[in-house]
Amino acid sequence: MALMREMVFKFIGTSEDYKMEKRILVIDDDPHILNYMEEHLSLNDFKVSAYQSPVEALKAIPEIEPSLVISDVKMNNLTGDEVLNKITKQYPSIGVILITGFGNIPHSVRAIRKGAFDYITKPFSGKEFISRVRQYFNNSTNNAPVVTQNDQAESS
Repeated sequence: MALMREMVFKFIGTSEDYKMEKRILVIDDDPHILNYMEEHLSLNDFKVSAYQSPVEALKAIPEIEPSLVISDVKMNNLTGDEVLNKITKQYPSIGVILITGFGNIPHSVRAIRKGAFDYITKPFSGKEFISRVRQYFNNSTNNAPVVTQNDQAESS
């Protein structure tokens, strides 16, 4: 029986393995850019959930429990700045990288001051994109387990 349990854990992993996965939530209303980012992240062993709707993506956070959210700035319904504000208030342990085709220095400085880890201007290469994502995960402060609103409510 113990051997069977060990084999199951090796096959599916433990809940701690699940918590340590590098899960990323990607949001962009342009399906081509969304697919580009999803493909590059998946090929580099990141667990990716991709959404065209920022509203739906934010609703999915408790289920997905991402370590990082990558969001376009200019989208319908919600802007990337609004996504950043909601995440930093509701899920402070989740990092945010903003991407935009309309970047400017004052906006990027404001985004970083508001809590964005990085600000990437389109167009970007797959190599540059993955490098910036890896920088986030290599930062030692970003390796803590994700704490969701449900976790916070349970500990109160």
